[in-house]
Amino acid sequence: MIISAHLTHADEYDFLYLTNLPRGWTEKKLKNFVTEAAGSENLSVREYLNVNIYELKLKDDRTITFASDNTVAMVSFTSLLVEESIRQVKSGRAINDSKAFRKIETNANKELKVYLNYP
Repeated sequence: MIISAHLTHADEYDFLYLTNLPRGWTEKKLKNFVTEAAGSENLSVREYLNVNIYELKLKDDRTITFASDNTVAMVSFTSLLVEESIRQVKSGRAINDSKAFRKIETNANKELKVYLNYP
């Protein structure tokens, strides 16, 4: 799983969560899992770059946005972060293409690693 923090306003940030879907999971299975875990059925869907983006209104009035493309699930409370993630996946320029990221990724230790992508 990759968790990235992004500045969303002058003094606010939000997180983008990226993970591989479990083997055999489909978009429908992800949608059912998230709606069941959130305990909400207030779901809307829209399409972006041929990918369905789901927005689920939670009981605390926040909205969780999620999508999947191939085997990658993208989740955030900021829909723009999910859209940017889809755009990056579609462009073929993954974060792990950088030499610095590959260096921390290949470390065999099972531990939390922090990667700061200055560019």
